Amino acid sequence: MAAKVPDNERDERIILVGEYYTNTPNASVRSTAEYFSNNFFKISFATVSDYIKRYKKMCPDKSDLVQQVVDSRKPVTYHEEHIQNRILKEAELVLEGYTMENIADLFDVEYWTVVRDLGMRLAKIDINLYEQVKNSLSQNTLDNLNYTINKK
Repeated sequence: MAAKVPDNERDERIILVGEYYTNTPNASVRSTAEYFSNNFFKISFATVSDYIKRYKKMCPDKSDLVQQVVDSRKPVTYHEEHIQNRILKEAELVLEGYTMENIADLFDVEYWTVVRDLGMRLAKIDINLYEQVKNSLSQNTLDNLNYTINKK
């Protein structure tokens, strides 16, 4: 576990990360994390993402600009045919009972890619299928909770 950073130091880091990300052309969240980890302090890409959100709140006058930068740097890969095919196949597998971990292994992608595919991208491709997958995942979660409770 990472050491807790004092609030004042965290706020300074938020400003540094926010300014760097906003003012560095084509900087991604991952490349920003790599830059700071290699040059100043260890930081994960998840923390960079969190810091960018906090930066927008700390500097409301820059919030619109930061959001424009964030939006302009998000890849829109779900428009690509092979990505859409993968997402639709992932959805079918969920409905067949596969777990997201199983699906990630089958497609040799990260677990979080499957989460993003099914939680955000699928809704933009096929809203009805998205609703089915969402309901299936919700039911699986409830079944797992009930199993755990009844097991004790």
